[in-house]
Amino acid sequence: MRFNSITADAVVYHCAGCGAALSAPTAALLLGDGHSPDVIRFPPCACGACLFALRTWDAAPKEIAGSPADELRRAVNALAQHLLAAGRSHPDHAKAHANEAATPPDLDVFPLDLAARRAEHAAVERKRTAAALRNLAEQADEKAKAARAAADALAPVEKRRAFDESRAAHDAAQQQHLARRAEAERLAREASEAAVVAKLARLTPGADVAAADALAVQASQAAQLAAAQSAMAFHATTEAHAAARTAAQALDEAAKAVKVAAGQIAAALLAEQSAVDAEKAAG
Repeated sequence: MRFNSITADAVVYHCAGCGAALSAPTAALLLGDGHSPDVIRFPPCACGACLFALRTWDAAPKEIAGSPADELRRAVNALAQHLLAAGRSHPDHAKAHANEAATPPDLDVFPLDLAARRAEHAAVERKRTAAALRNLAEQADEKAKAARAAADALAPVEKRRAFDESRAAHDAAQQQHLARRAEAERLAREASEAAVVAKLARLTPGADVAAADALAVQASQAAQLAAAQSAMAFHATTEAHAAARTAAQALDEAAKAVKVAAGQIAAALLAEQSAVDAEKAAG
């Protein structure tokens, strides 16, 4: 059972079986029945449930203080004491009730408006929840500000670092290109000189034609190697430029990600503020 109010006129409660709201005149209730001096029987519900409450003499554990079970114990004991004071004892237990010197330890103050008490408690809880939500919103705002500040501070550093790395990669590739180009030019010169020597040797009377041809082949191979070195230098420079472009694109993507994160934080703050406003409206 769950009581809404207990007064000298009526007891308003909910059926433990179907949950229906019921009311019984207080003057029609008795403390005790043919079996127990502590039971209070209520009129049967239309669903067929036989409703009763039991006065308790033991102290409730501290763990359930403020719980619905604790509220029920105190309310039933308060109703029982009112019935005793009004002479509403079952005939089989009237003498025992009259000789009682003690009162139950868990006792509420009669009369009771439990529904209003619960509503007041719910309002307090809503205000506490709203305050907690406001606190969370303020914390989230502070974190968002810190995140934005960190992002703002980090963006120039990351941009500079990416630029320095790109510049260093470009300079290294340029140096490598120049070195390979110089080597290619040297090989080309040597190949050209070897070709001239091979031609002169072939034209010299009594010259070894086979040796001259071999020298010409060596000159051709040197020329091919020089061309390959030049191509490798060009390819390395191209890769350096591509790496620089990739770094710049990554930096742009990082800036976009920071903006998206800032937008998400702002949306979360708006949602929390809406929740706070809803709690205030409900309160």
